[in-house]
Amino acid sequence: MVGPFEYSETHGKLVIAFVLDQNQDSLDTDVDLYLVDLRNKTSRKINDEQLLNCEYGCMTEDGKFVLYGSAGKLYKYDIEKQNSECILDFYNSTLFIFKLSYRNNTLAVFSYDNYFEDVLSPIHMHIIPNIVL
Repeated sequence: MVGPFEYSETHGKLVIAFVLDQNQDSLDTDVDLYLVDLRNKTSRKINDEQLLNCEYGCMTEDGKFVLYGSAGKLYKYDIEKQNSECILDFYNSTLFIFKLSYRNNTLAVFSYDNYFEDVLSPIHMHIIPNIVL
């Protein structure tokens, strides 16, 4: 299933999540994230291992990085170098990140705790100012 996507008109790129599986017992999701360059008509998967509990990636304003989460950690993917590194650990492997926004060195992370027992868990918005990638 195709999940949410983000389009950068400035850079002519899409970040698309493909939901591969959702566990019916734990509600955990396995996701692959793709970067599509509409100008060059190319695409590539940006994660080496399936992402856990994150169905969203966003591109930075300068077009250099894609930010995404997996198992309660936040990663940045360097588009030019084609590699990822962890930049933040929320220390919560059940954290489900469903939207990210990075503008003016401020990161907004929208998430909830993915507990099967608590279908109505509250949505969290984490604002992290002055984060320089």
